[in-house]
Amino acid sequence: MKKVLFVVDEKMMGGVSIVLEDILKKIDKTNSRIDLLVLHAEGDRFQNLDNINYIEGSRFYNVIDKSLKSVLKSKNIIDILNKIKLIFLLKNGLVKNEIKRTRKKFLREVYDVEIAFKDGFCTIFTAYGDSKKKITWLHTDYSNNDPAIHYVKTYSNALKKIDTIVSISEDVKKRFNKKYGFEDKTIIINNYIDKEKVINKSNEEKVKYTAKLNFVAIGRLSKVKGYDRLINIFNHLNKDNLLEDVSLNIIGDGEERNYLNSLIKQNSLEGKVNLLGKKDNPYPYLKNSDMLILSSYSEAYPLVVIESLILNIPVFTCEFSSAYEMLNESNSYIVKNSSDDIYSGLKYILENRNLIEKYKKNLLKNKFSNEKIIKQIENLWR
Repeated sequence: MKKVLFVVDEKMMGGVSIVLEDILKKIDKTNSRIDLLVLHAEGDRFQNLDNINYIEGSRFYNVIDKSLKSVLKSKNIIDILNKIKLIFLLKNGLVKNEIKRTRKKFLREVYDVEIAFKDGFCTIFTAYGDSKKKITWLHTDYSNNDPAIHYVKTYSNALKKIDTIVSISEDVKKRFNKKYGFEDKTIIINNYIDKEKVINKSNEEKVKYTAKLNFVAIGRLSKVKGYDRLINIFNHLNKDNLLEDVSLNIIGDGEERNYLNSLIKQNSLEGKVNLLGKKDNPYPYLKNSDMLILSSYSEAYPLVVIESLILNIPVFTCEFSSAYEMLNESNSYIVKNSSDDIYSGLKYILENRNLIEKYKKNLLKNKFSNEKIIKQIENLWR
């Protein structure tokens, strides 16, 4: 019986959490005992996981996924002190000593395999543990959004102690190794998503939009998602009289919500651009849209693209790390990652709406399957 530990930093809604939930539900537990360690138990993911032993980290790890600014704003003295301490330890490479000391508080045994399923701090945490085999997962475009940008030396030293590095795409692998240089131990396993789950959940609710042409954008309301520029672009399209019977529906919540609301009101886009908030089940909203929009400044291998293809919804996106691995011109419209190119591309789509139907017909031919991914993951500890 192999003892396997998965490590993540928090339980918030997001692509990484959804992928890990699907993996933990699907992997064969006959000859393996699977434990899940959440360093900071904030959020509501990872519910009702059968045959999974759930573990929470200590108070020190409550700040690993928070910015110094947000911690200071909370006025929680213990968290503020822990955050300052963590920044100091990461900068000086002394964090390994703290990890070795605190692991003993909540991990009572040595694991055969430990998997840091979130790159950045989780990788460092796993690297300085005592598990026999250490694996980390790359979910990030390292050329634009390095999670260890403030402690590169500490991160690089930790990576030397990792046995296998799993990248979610070829492009993510290339960009990571251009910076860190661990080509010899980096392999590729694409993101897994439960196709049947997506289809079934998309039918749980009936969603009816009022416009004739409905775009949807799904993701946390953060700066990296580029929703501010997307709203400004829709303002220009509205001035061009191209938004009659058109809506953009943004699903998600986050720190940018108030700012985005003000942009919508400032540009009199109420009813044309709608912030629908967080949805526990966003799939009916995606299924009943005409096209998914990705406006992010940076993405690695976005889960929502896979979900969109499963539901036969075409994708409009600006270029991101793995765009040309995931999509092609038969089912999507890809533009360069700039406001001008997003504007020109959307203008073209709005003036040639028949393209959307063409993309949908092509997607009907799509035979999406990723069952082999589970076998690839299981082989990591067999």
